[in-house]
Amino acid sequence: MSLNGRMARDVMIGLLKTCRKLGIPFLPERIAARQSQRARRSVPAGTRRTTLN
Repeated sequence: MSLNGRMARDVMIGLLKTCRKLGIPFLPERIAARQSQRARRSVPAGTRRTTLN
């Protein structure tokens, strides 16, 4: 990971922790929650890919 990538990650983690401490919603959490809900809805129940050996 590049130095800029590490700095960006550290800033986002710091913002996340601060927002949680203050009880303020943090935008990336909301985006991640929406994406995971979409992913769960897009795969019909009982359909799982398996690999053949």
